[in-house]
Amino acid sequence: MSTNMSCTYFPACQGCKHWNLSYAEQKKLKIATLSGLLDAENISHPAIEFISCGEYGLRHRLDFTIQNEQIQQMGFYDQAKNLIDIKQCLQLSPELQSFFSQFRQVHFPIKKGSARLRIGPSGQRGCWLDFSNLDIKNLLAEKSILINLLEKNIHIEVGQKGKKVSIVGGILRLTDPEPHAWFESYTADLQKIPIFGLVSDFTQPSWFSAKKMIEILLGWTDSKSSETTAIEFGPGLGQFTLPLLSKGFHVEVFESDESATEYLKLNAEKSSLSKNLKINLGDFQNKSIANQQPVDFAVVNPPRSGLKKFTHEVIRTQAKSCIYISCFPESMAQDLKILAASGYQIKDIKIVDQFPQTSHFESCVLLEKLF
Repeated sequence: MSTNMSCTYFPACQGCKHWNLSYAEQKKLKIATLSGLLDAENISHPAIEFISCGEYGLRHRLDFTIQNEQIQQMGFYDQAKNLIDIKQCLQLSPELQSFFSQFRQVHFPIKKGSARLRIGPSGQRGCWLDFSNLDIKNLLAEKSILINLLEKNIHIEVGQKGKKVSIVGGILRLTDPEPHAWFESYTADLQKIPIFGLVSDFTQPSWFSAKKMIEILLGWTDSKSSETTAIEFGPGLGQFTLPLLSKGFHVEVFESDESATEYLKLNAEKSSLSKNLKINLGDFQNKSIANQQPVDFAVVNPPRSGLKKFTHEVIRTQAKSCIYISCFPESMAQDLKILAASGYQIKDIKIVDQFPQTSHFESCVLLEKLF
């Protein structure tokens, strides 16, 4: 293999399925996959550019399962849904691997639960323990495990609401979620912008790959004036919103997650970029935009299920161009088919390979309206 690396857990672990392929073969396969999906829908497109972020060691967050039967295991599942105890994952950045190795030394008195580890751009470490309410209650009563993690300067969140574990008056308590700069975006001149959120919030897996996508976005909008108007579907914490605002664009966003909108507002305010931002909260995959005015362009970054009804909202805005970013090319191809039938044509298309050694990839597509 071109990586000169060998995964101890391949092929049993279902996380990565392409360690047996050279990176050149992986590149060819991913381009063929995306091209095939578009060709199957008769969508005309230029040659697909492939952008590598590296062949391994990229990830700044890790999601895994903790299980205790006869012994404690932390890892991923095989095809038969048996948990594989993972001691080292080649996909992790060195800093995250070091954190994971240390975290593995902690014994959690639970039967099964999910966890996420994060490394922040400044080196801070955080964990999210998505355990049952009873397990969380028992951990708080046991005290020593959580106190030991806190003494190692590890930020701890628990449960679906991401409550913070704190010591208040010498007593372990769950306090309100507390955002930290777990990720980063960039201005128009590629100066770093901290992105505040929770360990449990969605971000791209790595700010290395995020920067590649932001550079594409900035390149595709380089000729637009500061008075440009844009809409964005699925802004999350603001990875793409903040660069657009830094160019002076007027950006109206449509987001379904309430906490994401709160942190997007916070991130824009902290970066002095909130002046031209308008935030809408709702299920915009399934409802119309009220009184939407025509805009210059749209940026869409939908979940795996695609844009659904928002595809028609993009068309209704008469956006002159549309930038579509997706990690799920199957639903993207369906949306692009509808956009193509309404006069949009793909002018540029790129794969950002932020999931090396797997079949997954991020697609970035630039469409322009011809009629």
